[in-house]
Amino acid sequence: MGRTKNMVESKAKTIKIIGIVLIIISTLEILSTISGLFMFDYLIEVEYNIEKSHFYDQTVEFVKPIAIISIGFALSFLVIGVFLIRYRNWARVLLQVVATLYLVSVWCQSIFIAPHNFFDNGKLGIDHIIGALIWSVPIILLIRYLKQEKVKNHFI
Repeated sequence: MGRTKNMVESKAKTIKIIGIVLIIISTLEILSTISGLFMFDYLIEVEYNIEKSHFYDQTVEFVKPIAIISIGFALSFLVIGVFLIRYRNWARVLLQVVATLYLVSVWCQSIFIAPHNFFDNGKLGIDHIIGALIWSVPIILLIRYLKQEKVKNHFI
């Protein structure tokens, strides 16, 4: 009986920790994206010595939409994290949906957008695939964890 109670408390703590981590990472993402946008605008404004390659215009074109998408995901994860700590079932379900969309976004950025930067000159490299795989693993593990019946029972 005591072992089962400890396992239940452990699962409940894990959910809370996931919520706290989401809040922290989301906040950092929002701050870094906003500061990155300001810095990017500053560099363009002062025409910093950036070698203008064929992909320069594409990079400039993609920066703001990607930043907006990034902030959208971060705000979503922030709100979800707050309500995940409170064990709201809708937050658990929404987290699975947003995490899946984020997974798709990571792969789209890795395959279609990342190769068009200053350094890669339009070539998809193994580093893009490895980066997407590294980001995919924790997202997939999170989605699988939240789908477990034992975890679902903790939510209101």
